[in-house]
Amino acid sequence: MRYINIFILQILLSAPSFLLAGNPSFDCRKASQPDEFTICSSNELSELDRIISAAYGYLKSVQGTSYARSVGAPLLKLRQTCGADFDCIKNAQIIAINSYSNHGVPVSVPDWITSSANQDMFARIAENERIAKTANYSCAPKGFGSRTLFVDPNITSDFWTDGIGLSWSLIIHSVEKIAGIDYYRGHLISPRGGHQPEVGYVIASEWNCYERRN
Repeated sequence: MRYINIFILQILLSAPSFLLAGNPSFDCRKASQPDEFTICSSNELSELDRIISAAYGYLKSVQGTSYARSVGAPLLKLRQTCGADFDCIKNAQIIAINSYSNHGVPVSVPDWITSSANQDMFARIAENERIAKTANYSCAPKGFGSRTLFVDPNITSDFWTDGIGLSWSLIIHSVEKIAGIDYYRGHLISPRGGHQPEVGYVIASEWNCYERRN
């Protein structure tokens, strides 16, 4: 079934752009929100919307409706907060595509995403991920006030957990700068050695990190 889902997704994403130009995943005749009107007026935003819709459909078929909604709803809300702002909508869509990719959906942003801002962002994240994986860093909280977040800070920062104990540690997967704040992204390890199943974010300034020696 998984291979069938991937095949269907590839068909949707490989459709010639001239057949789909200006056509988002929804019916523009029924558009009622500012972000929807902006998407309907743009070939670029419409293409990104089709990718997101296909990604949501794939995730729903593989993981179920509830899981897909838990991923998709915050991403849609983020886009809707942009109103009619073209650049804001575009960035929200790029975040959505990357989020679906992080949840195992075989999608990526199209090649024409060439704005210098996005290029710099992707290059920085890729380089930080390479450094973190090569150096194999581990971190410990500086104090009892160190917090964790199990939602992408690009989407929301309203769900920080309370400070965790000093015996916890974090294995870094990447280092990311979001809205001017440096975050470490990785898996938390309890004092008993158990891994948290979700990938978490912490504020870099609240943690001390060191290179692990094998």
